[in-house]
Amino acid sequence: MFYCTLRDQILYLHKDENGFRKNQMSDNLHNAIRIHHSLATKAADYTKKQYVFRLQTADQAEYLFQTSDSKELLSWIDTINFVSASLSAQPLEAAVGSQKKFQRPLLPCSRTKLTLREQLHDHEERVMRLENELDEHQKNPPERGSKSLVVQNYKEKELYLNYELKRYKTYAYILRSRLSQYPDVEISLAENSIGELDEASGVALLEGSSNGIVPPPIPERQSPVINRHPTEKRVPTS
Repeated sequence: MFYCTLRDQILYLHKDENGFRKNQMSDNLHNAIRIHHSLATKAADYTKKQYVFRLQTADQAEYLFQTSDSKELLSWIDTINFVSASLSAQPLEAAVGSQKKFQRPLLPCSRTKLTLREQLHDHEERVMRLENELDEHQKNPPERGSKSLVVQNYKEKELYLNYELKRYKTYAYILRSRLSQYPDVEISLAENSIGELDEASGVALLEGSSNGIVPPPIPERQSPVINRHPTEKRVPTS
């Protein structure tokens, strides 16, 4: 059982419900997940527990979190995706090598310097480019009898394009929704902190989640303690 605090682009995991404390920074850094360029979705295929969402991060790690109810589940998904869509910087060009191997673009952990509207426009343009690239990719499958490496690269790129298309469509949708609610927002996100959950919310990080940072094992409890205090989400105001 962990309590989580989302601060900027980092999800901190706590062992108690006191939430984020500056004097606990050294401990929190050992149990932190970067959420830049990440995607949170409802884990509909996970049936062992209820109210579970999946967090896929920029380094291709995957985490499963269990929340207390459907409302909290949607709240976490919406907040994580909004912060990722708002603060993630533009991808860098993929590395170029002598071999014809598919390389993913680099996803920097720095914050974007764009405003929300500029960020939305960038996401929408990426959706169009990804749709065209995926369409072109599927029109040119490997020839029969191609080497296994060629087939593997084709499949890997197709999976990548489908995932990125889903991610950027989610980003564009959530920013359009927020901007329709707050039409006067024009401030630069590089100068403002958003998306922080001031009160830690209790969620369970489920065993079996693959990750780059390994948190301590979660003890089994008969009746997990859930922090039921309402969480507060901040959005930029003019």
